[in-house]
Amino acid sequence: MIELGRRSFAAVKYAYITGFFALLSGVFYPLITGTPIGPTIVGILVLFLGLIGAYTVYRAAVSAKYTAPLLATGMAIIAITLVLILLVARTI
Repeated sequence: MIELGRRSFAAVKYAYITGFFALLSGVFYPLITGTPIGPTIVGILVLFLGLIGAYTVYRAAVSAKYTAPLLATGMAIIAITLVLILLVARTI
């Protein structure tokens, strides 16, 4: 019973994060104006990639065994996210 509660809580948590990222990236703008929704989908995926990088850095902070590899991986993912954001914004 407790395991089912944890799983449903995790599902609600991930649905909330997905909805938050969709709204944050402006999912309503293409629907209202009739513009393509592709850049919005790319924005959501870039936000998720940044979330994964931040979570990896967090795990590096609480891990006693794998601190250096997790920190390096998290920072690399965040750097990739920054490059993707700059590519989407067409600044590089």
